[in-house]
Amino acid sequence: MAALLISVQPLTQLQQPITDDGAALQEVWADTQAPPPAALLAEAHMRRGAEACLVHLTEREAFLVRLRSGLYAHEPQSGQAIGGLLGVSRARVRQWEKQACVTLSRLRQSSVRAE
Repeated sequence: MAALLISVQPLTQLQQPITDDGAALQEVWADTQAPPPAALLAEAHMRRGAEACLVHLTEREAFLVRLRSGLYAHEPQSGQAIGGLLGVSRARVRQWEKQACVTLSRLRQSSVRAE
């Protein structure tokens, strides 16, 4: 019976005032901790664009760029941290990073020429 009573209750729109002072439901339920939808959309768009570029790198270079840029982590990783993760020196990480930058630079130049 309770389910039936709930199902026949009128719907409330998010913008409809629900308190005496005129506060709307969306204001009462708003998540102040969550980033705005526009920011989430921009971040998703940036990640798709970055991933489209990373397919032109070797698997190792793409992994390195993801870690260094913080593409999938909240914080970019240092060369030393990445070196420890991969079991190589910080200098070797820097060399791989330089190779990736050269490849991405060539890709950018070729796309500019194509336009």
